[in-house]
Amino acid sequence: YVDAKGIPQGVRILGVLARIALCYFFASVIIYYLKARTAFLVGLILLLLYWALCFLLGDKADPYSMTGWFGNKVDRAVLGLAHIYKGEKVPFDPEGIMSTIPAIVQVIFGYLVGDYIQKKGKNFEMLTGLFVAGIALILTGFCWDMVFPINKKIWTSSYTIYTTGLAIITIATMIYLIEFK
Repeated sequence: YVDAKGIPQGVRILGVLARIALCYFFASVIIYYLKARTAFLVGLILLLLYWALCFLLGDKADPYSMTGWFGNKVDRAVLGLAHIYKGEKVPFDPEGIMSTIPAIVQVIFGYLVGDYIQKKGKNFEMLTGLFVAGIALILTGFCWDMVFPINKKIWTSSYTIYTTGLAIITIATMIYLIEFK
């Protein structure tokens, strides 16, 4: 980060590649030590826990905004202000420590989808299952959006569910077009 006078003010520690590494590490540990169903349940619990943390620890006026999100306090306390992204005119890290929790869940769900595809094999039952799951997740994300807004910046649980549904629909469409047609 460089201030208005061009003076370096610290190095951003977290970013996209760091998030991918952290998410892959924690998701792989969860998946390695737990069965698929238990990993799925851990993912759901993490999403609900993250929602509760956002609501209970965030700014009461707007806990789901960039400025009211509780993760800002955690990032400042752990990383320090000099090591947080400031490109939004507000010290806020979109790949911060706490928003990594629902991102880990997204990796778990991705693994479960890949496992499902491998176990079912190339058939219309598998494809139908993917489309149904994708649509169900998209609808669930939209419903959850009414109380926990879809917000990519703080990687809300509703965003995780919604974008996982979009990803499943996308991969199902690609499998249909490439493998079946």
